[in-house]
Amino acid sequence: MVSWSIVTALLISVSSADEGPTLPLTLSDVFAGECSTYGKKWVARKPVSLRTEPSSDAPVIRQMGARESFVALTGNVVTLKAGVVRVTAPTKFRPIIGFEKYGPVETAQKGDRLYLLRFNGENAFDIWFKGRVIRDVEPFWNVNTPSISIKAEGKPTAVAESYPENRWYVRVKDAKGQMGWIDMTGAEIDGVDGCG
Repeated sequence: MVSWSIVTALLISVSSADEGPTLPLTLSDVFAGECSTYGKKWVARKPVSLRTEPSSDAPVIRQMGARESFVALTGNVVTLKAGVVRVTAPTKFRPIIGFEKYGPVETAQKGDRLYLLRFNGENAFDIWFKGRVIRDVEPFWNVNTPSISIKAEGKPTAVAESYPENRWYVRVKDAKGQMGWIDMTGAEIDGVDGCG
């Protein structure tokens, strides 16, 4: 005889995996774009708040002044709202790194939903699929936003219904060795883009 508590637990786990991630969701030690310059010197063009935690509500340790330099150590990207991709045909995909495919092959069926967590700046997304985060997935759907345009290889097998909303926080160390977090929303800082 099957226990109803086991069946209920299975239904809940399947349901929550299909409903997407609990938000906000933090991806740690990631860069919001390509050409990471973590470990290098950045310079504030305008004053910016150094905070105790990676949150726009965290207490301010101090104001960093214009032209003040610091070292960017690492960062977190927080997904406030996940994007949604609806799968329109059975699709096999796997994560990429350095233009090479790696990791296990994933299978998405028609009607499945992928949840976009962040665009990594290198033609791939971190996604939520079947209850877990999968990093660096090349889109098998066409991406068309004001800042991103990517055509799927071959015929698209999914459709993007929306795109994620993110906040990026960077952990820094100033010239005196004091550490804290900067909310990069609206921050004007030189040295961030290693691509140019």
